[in-house]
Amino acid sequence: MDHTGLSVKLQLAYPPVSNYDFTHIRTEEAVQHWLKESMLYMIVQRPVLTFERVQPGEAMLTFDIHQQGTEEILHCRLPLQQHIFIRNPEAELRLEIGWHDAEKATESLPAYHVDAFKFYENEEFMYWLTPERFIYEYLHDNIDAEVKGNTRAFVSYYVHYVGKATDQPIWNRLDGHKTLQKILSIVKPLAQSLPTHELALLLFQVGDAQSIKIFEPESLFESGPSLPSKKEISLDAEKMLVRVFQPDFNDPKKRFPSYPISKDGLYGYNFNRYGYQIIEDLSLNNGQLIIEGSLDQNRADLLTVHDNQEINIYALASDW
Repeated sequence: MDHTGLSVKLQLAYPPVSNYDFTHIRTEEAVQHWLKESMLYMIVQRPVLTFERVQPGEAMLTFDIHQQGTEEILHCRLPLQQHIFIRNPEAELRLEIGWHDAEKATESLPAYHVDAFKFYENEEFMYWLTPERFIYEYLHDNIDAEVKGNTRAFVSYYVHYVGKATDQPIWNRLDGHKTLQKILSIVKPLAQSLPTHELALLLFQVGDAQSIKIFEPESLFESGPSLPSKKEISLDAEKMLVRVFQPDFNDPKKRFPSYPISKDGLYGYNFNRYGYQIIEDLSLNNGQLIIEGSLDQNRADLLTVHDNQEINIYALASDW
């Protein structure tokens, strides 16, 4: 008998983004380019992150990152002469410090309660950073920075809803999202900010899917099942994550109690075993269960289905 398996790596198509910020960037062409492969999303909640003690210098931007309601702090130094901020070394680099609440805006330095940075080369917009995006880009080695502190404490999310966007672009799916509006009207803040700032979107894509097949000698020349499409994998991953997390705002009647049995997922492929890992440095929870992701696949929790029957969760790291 042949044994077949599938290993799926789920990754973020875009850095974690607050609901408030997504409403402002969802129509931007560059953002839509990043999100074109995203078919799976989570609506999550975490305390708001802010830049504190912001002090721009000629060559270095220094700041702390705070998380409301906790004592966790990241101490950060960001060199300004980086290609993502300025391409022409002869040009002028301009930094714009931004606040959601205009009443918090100030010209005095160091600046506090800052929500975002924007970088301009002369008058051309180049890049923007929220605290959450800074952490994401730093962990992915996309920016050069010095960070002191426990970044893991800043990437924990409570899962309110898991959804799919397989038949339309994800930015259209989330436009006027009824469940998102319901969550905004019901959930209580974790700290002192409005829910629209505490609610965030995790927009996933299928980063890698590898088929594994162990052949019996007599079937070496037989062809196995074709690899599932990213749409099929995304549909199955949605069901798996809803079944595992039982999110508060997923309809209780539509939480896939029969999973892995389905008409549009991976059930029909009859894999002996298939599994998912979240290859991102983040932690997902529903108040009882915690699933740990990691950029190191040897440390990311593994969610598997065996023989189209039971779900198993394996924690590959014990020191989170």
